[in-house]
Amino acid sequence: MSRSSTTEPAATPISAASVPRRSKPPRREAGNCLPNRGQSTFEHRRQLVSTQRFTAEFKEEAVRQVVERGYRVPDVAARLGVSAHSLYKWVKAVSPDRSEQQSQELLEAKSEVLRLRSQLRRTEEERDLLKKAARYFAREPE
Repeated sequence: MSRSSTTEPAATPISAASVPRRSKPPRREAGNCLPNRGQSTFEHRRQLVSTQRFTAEFKEEAVRQVVERGYRVPDVAARLGVSAHSLYKWVKAVSPDRSEQQSQELLEAKSEVLRLRSQLRRTEEERDLLKKAARYFAREPE
C-alpha cells in the first residue's frame, strides 16, 4: 500500500490576502478611557442606563407573580425581561414598610405590658386584703 494510491486534493495555501482583517477600534489617548473627552464618568454611565419604562399594570402583574403566586424574583425577572433589581424594588414598594409594622408591634406590646401591670397591681391588692383578713380571723378571741 503506497500513499500515492489514495489521492487527496491538494490543500490551497492560505495567504495573508485571503484572510479577512478585523478592524481595530480607534486608539484613545492615555488616561482618557471615555468615548468622548468632555464627558464625566457619571454622564457616560447615564448613557448606558436603559431608559425603558414599564406600565403600572405590567409592574403590578410582575409583583403579583412574586407575592401571591410564590414565584422567585430571579425567575420572574428572567421570564419578563426585567432586571431582578428592578423587580425587587417594585415588590418592596408594594409590601408594607417594615418600620411601620415594627412600630405597630411595639405599640401592641406596650399596651399589653400596661394591661398586665394593672392586673398585677389589682391581684397584689387582693392578696394583701386576704392576708389581713386571715390574720384578723386567726387571732384568738379574748
